[in-house]
Amino acid sequence: MDRLFILSHPPEMEASYESYRLLFNTKFHIGLGYLRKDTCSLCDEQNQKITFKETDASPRTNLQHSVTERETYQMKSKIFYKRRTRVKDWARRNAAAECGI
Repeated sequence: MDRLFILSHPPEMEASYESYRLLFNTKFHIGLGYLRKDTCSLCDEQNQKITFKETDASPRTNLQHSVTERETYQMKSKIFYKRRTRVKDWARRNAAAECGI
């Protein structure tokens, strides 16, 4: 698509990611999202709420509550994964000991 644009337009015209995004959104109803790392659906939902509340005229306390809720969830998640890693390591060590490895 970029090559076709270059061939059909003068060299001084440039096409950016935003121009392609706008074209796809308006003409074809296809959204081009920005790349992000894997996140859980709850984190995505909380981030959307926070973003909406920052742009909305919501009271500051609602925004702060959502931020605190997200931070609490993320902290609990980190603790869970640390514990899970320890249990997996313990199970490997014990399995190796039982098998004589």
